[in-house]
Amino acid sequence: MASCTFEGLSLNNMDFHASVLSSSLYKNSNVMHCDFYKSDLSYVDFSNSNVDTV
Repeated sequence: MASCTFEGLSLNNMDFHASVLSSSLYKNSNVMHCDFYKSDLSYVDFSNSNVDTV
């Protein structure tokens, strides 16, 4: 899911283990209790988001 745009997204208890999420936008989102272990988050923008990972 590289180079995607998501706004106002609500993600809870998601497993993104070893995912490629680079260059994506998650603006104004709630990302709670998600697993990003070994994920490629380079250039990801979580502006104005609530982020709480496991």
